[in-house]
This record gives sequence, structure tokens and C-alpha cells, in this order.
Amino acid sequence: MRLRPRAGAFLLLLAACGCAGGDGQPKTLVAVWGKVSFDGAPVDEGFIDFEHAPGRWIQGSHPISRGEYRGELPPGSYVVRIHASRPAKPGEPGYGPDGYIMFIPDRYSAKSTLKIDVPPEGGEFSFALTSREPPKK
Repeated sequence: MRLRPRAGAFLLLLAACGCAGGDGQPKTLVAVWGKVSFDGAPVDEGFIDFEHAPGRWIQGSHPISRGEYRGELPPGSYVVRIHASRPAKPGEPGYGPDGYIMFIPDRYSAKSTLKIDVPPEGGEFSFALTSREPPKK
């Protein structure tokens, strides 16, 4: 996956924001880890972001490598956004100027419905994503 250096620096800056509580004291961080797959195959490279609430701030952004991620977060509730790209075929919808396409559907990234609650002891949170649309209710 190719990310522009500015985008990576911006993500690191965002990840650093919010590392203190409302009283200015550092938050306790706990280990989080897990696996990320798409249509049954491990996501080779990407990022997994954890937001306190949609549109607020990213509390943590962790790289995905060979279908796994590992990081630290304060305990609490999060919206999870997963981002990954792959080489695209010329003319494929979404084909970018760098030759890559974001292949994770919006329901797991920009408009994610994934949510987790991180307990005080941390834990494993794995995500089996699919290209199939969920059944309409």
C-alpha cells in the first residue's frame, strides 16, 4: 500500500491527539490486537483507526501487516475504520493516479458501522470483512 508522506505524518499527529484526559492527565493505555480479513483472505497492508465517536477524533491508528494489527488504546467505546488499497487495473472504477484503488467498502471505512468496547484489560478484536452487501432490514 502506498501512502503519501504527508498523509502518514497527519495520521501520526492525529493519533497523538487526545492522549491526555480532560484533566490533562495521561490516559491509561491497554493492548489491543487482532486479525483483519477481506472475503476470507488476510488484508496484506492497511490501517485500522479507532475513533471515540463518528467525526470526532482518531484515538489510535495502527498499521495492518499480513492481516494482523497490534497497538494500544485507552479503554472505552470506539468506531473502527479500516483502510487498505491494492494495485488497480487501468480503467477500473476508483482507479487512482498512483495506480492503486481503495478496496475496503465504505461501510467499514468512511461510513463505518463497526464498533468495539475496549475493557480496562484490553483484548483481541478481529474483523472479518466481506464485499457482499449485508441483507436489508
